[in-house]
Amino acid sequence: MHPENRVELDRFDRLDHAALACGLLRSNNIPCEVSSTLLPGQPTDLVIWVNAKDAKSVTRCFISFDGDVRLPS
Repeated sequence: MHPENRVELDRFDRLDHAALACGLLRSNNIPCEVSSTLLPGQPTDLVIWVNAKDAKSVTRCFISFDGDVRLPS
């Protein structure tokens, strides 16, 4: 995934949550990648990136990792 063609989908504190989210996207044929933000003085977050062209299909269903799935109203 080229950096100019990707958008940030969400941030996670835990690797297992980020991996689960990325796995769910991949199982729906949406490519994604996980990377960390290593900026001095900032908390380390894991960021999920998707292709810009896939962003609309991803945002139709916002996945919340506290156990439920919510559709935007």
